[in-house]
Amino acid sequence: EAGDHVDQWLRDQNLQPRSGARAPRIRLATELRTLRFGEHVAENEIESLSDYFVETSAFDDVLSVRNTLFVGRKGTGKTANMLQAAARLSEDPRNLTVVIKPASYEFSSLVALLNRLPVSLQHYFVEALWKFLLTSEIANRVVEVIEGRAAGIPYTEDEKALLSLVDKVEFGLRGDFGERFERTLGALETMPSDSESAGRDFLTEALHAKAISALRSRLGPVLKSRHRVAVLIDNLDKGWERGSDLDILAKLLLGLLGAVGRVAVDFSKEDYWRERINLTVATFLRSDIFSKVLSHAREPDKIPATVVSWNDPEVLLRVLEERFLAARPEDTSPDELWARFFCESVEGAPTRDFLAAQVLHRPRDLIYLSNAAVRAAVDRRHERIEAEDVMAGLAAYSQFAFEALLVENGITVAELRDVLYEFLGEESVLTHAQVEALVQRAGITGESVQTVIGRLLAISFLGLETAHGRFEYPEVAQEAERAKVLARKVSESSEARYCIHPAFRAYLEVS
Repeated sequence: EAGDHVDQWLRDQNLQPRSGARAPRIRLATELRTLRFGEHVAENEIESLSDYFVETSAFDDVLSVRNTLFVGRKGTGKTANMLQAAARLSEDPRNLTVVIKPASYEFSSLVALLNRLPVSLQHYFVEALWKFLLTSEIANRVVEVIEGRAAGIPYTEDEKALLSLVDKVEFGLRGDFGERFERTLGALETMPSDSESAGRDFLTEALHAKAISALRSRLGPVLKSRHRVAVLIDNLDKGWERGSDLDILAKLLLGLLGAVGRVAVDFSKEDYWRERINLTVATFLRSDIFSKVLSHAREPDKIPATVVSWNDPEVLLRVLEERFLAARPEDTSPDELWARFFCESVEGAPTRDFLAAQVLHRPRDLIYLSNAAVRAAVDRRHERIEAEDVMAGLAAYSQFAFEALLVENGITVAELRDVLYEFLGEESVLTHAQVEALVQRAGITGESVQTVIGRLLAISFLGLETAHGRFEYPEVAQEAERAKVLARKVSESSEARYCIHPAFRAYLEVS
């Protein structure tokens, strides 16, 4: 930030060199050193996120007064949307914003417990647990707000009644989410297994059902004047790790989605013992995890989701331009980025189009590639980012994209790394027979071969030929079904073909 201030001040001085051409070149090289597009991970710059955040229709859905399931690939901006939504909603003092981010170790403990429960009780337990955690976390946040007010503002009678109840409940409401989670799991260690009815009674008592009903009663008078109580749930992919029981985790998250709806309905009711509260819950979930969850749902079509997509290159490039403008004077045009700091073209294409075509369509990837290109230009003491710098940045980005692919999807196909390395040095366009042979060479046999090919398509490593010479890399289920039908029609007249995504070609030396 200090460097940006100095750079702005120097430009305002309008200093001119006495003679020679070296001074302007030095000035341009110095300005290039100050060019930054920020972090590619949203959590690393929470404070400055609002300066360049690009609002999309998906973000509008998060802000809307309804329950939302926000689904997207890793790097598409789920956490950025959550953080910005929390900040935006908190600006209105009539709102109460509650952010829940479970840790991975909490999920692992819960999965171990679920494995010990009878199957008949698992669904009941999961939904009851989430209802307990959601309601208690809302109450905990309310207590923080009440006790965090300026000294001298007296508590209302309703607030006093809520605080009194909080101090009496046995599950330590004032502790953080993780502490309450662990205590609850500990209370379930001695659960009887002789009958389902005994198990349900035990769970009802262990999950403090009576205390939760009392909290719901006390929360009504305190929150009824609130315009909105917004709960935002993130970090649900932290327990989704290699070696985890994915079926149990899917049931766990499916139970969360069911609990969200029931808690929202409960808070919307008003009768003799409770008052209506306008509650909305936004849940942020990785798209591959969501697909697994849907496979366990009885009626998957009844689980609506808002999908964050960056398929429009212009919208994706806006992310880069907004980050550039955030560090420049207010009257700066985004065109200055491309005219002043980047070369005109790379491999015959306008530079901005080339950058958008090389990356997976996610803000994280475009930012990483652009920062890598800047670093390459600075190291070579160039006045601007030349084509060779973009290609050097592309090589660094390609390795990053490859490693990120393994981290995100290694849990699904254990042999994924071996399979991907078989594509080293291959052509970018391959027939179905060629892809089958490469997968088999990695040690995959039988029906698993087609399963692996399907996975390579699902993670956008391979694209489908949907018209002669045109390949698509769909990231959304509906788009994938459409692409498969088009690819099938193309393959009726010629052999089915696939294309390796440009993001992975440099690292795998794909021609």
